[in-house]
Amino acid sequence: MPRRWFLVATLCVELSVLALVTIAPHTPVDWVAVATVVNAILVVFLVAATVYYAGQTARTVEELQEGRLAQVLPMLRWDRPEAELSESNREDISVKLSIANIGPGPARIFDGDVKTVSGEKLLMTENPRLPLTLASGKTLAIEGIAQGEQVITVTLRYTDLLGLRSYETRILFRAFSRLAYSGAAYWVGDIAELDTDERSVLERRIDEKQVQPLHGNRQK
Repeated sequence: MPRRWFLVATLCVELSVLALVTIAPHTPVDWVAVATVVNAILVVFLVAATVYYAGQTARTVEELQEGRLAQVLPMLRWDRPEAELSESNREDISVKLSIANIGPGPARIFDGDVKTVSGEKLLMTENPRLPLTLASGKTLAIEGIAQGEQVITVTLRYTDLLGLRSYETRILFRAFSRLAYSGAAYWVGDIAELDTDERSVLERRIDEKQVQPLHGNRQK
């Protein structure tokens, strides 16, 4: 690429000199004017080359950074929730969640929240204390008890171990009880309307400066 720029600049200079000589072949050449024109052409090409290489350098740095980030990038995947009825109260539905880090790098989970459409809070029986680090290949368990049928959203925010990028993932589902039959009718807990957040890593990326902290659990 540098050789190409040099050849183009040289060609333009030669064409400029040739044009001056051709237009006025019997007129003494004003070499000061020629030098001024040549200098202006060289300055233009120098500026263009500087801008071009500055852009190339910025792209190279970005590619190197993204390549380094890919080696430590976490990717959290929600497993299907489980729902069981309480033995003492059929209205209480025990909900068990798990999320696995299937990415090559650890996830630093710094914020989380559990919400229901009705506004009622789940009684959390296993609520991880944040912040925490979820290593690659490891699974995090979250458990709670919903009082009656509930549409539940669980949201987690996390960063890569270097803290270069922040991400958000969420799972949404409806926990309810229904009649099942196996020789006799009996009540069971079940899950429906499941959304396990199949977005890509790029789609999960957030800007912490432009989002509100989740309800009271933010620690970093």
